[in-house]
Amino acid sequence: MDGPLFAGSILAFVIAAVFHYYARFRIAAVFALVFWIGIAQVMWQTMSPWWAIPVYTIFAIVPATLLLVAAIDSRRGFFNLPTFYFIPLSVLAGCVLVLSSILGVIF
Repeated sequence: MDGPLFAGSILAFVIAAVFHYYARFRIAAVFALVFWIGIAQVMWQTMSPWWAIPVYTIFAIVPATLLLVAAIDSRRGFFNLPTFYFIPLSVLAGCVLVLSSILGVIF
């Protein structure tokens, strides 16, 4: 069960990145949500809860909150420069989630 779930999570991550690149943000958000749910399940099955919960909090919940701030601020543009960096930060955090899940599978 871990292999197909992990592969599906990575596929959802890649699809979300591609749709985001082509400015289809709603579709990208749906696939990002699928990725976050899938990778949380993979982390829960393969890692110790003492590692899975803090890693998921730091690299999934915090970037999702930053993306929410960027989405709310996109109409006003008050925090335009910081929110410009939240999107690449969230993609990098997704990559760290994938890598930490791989480490959970290996060890």
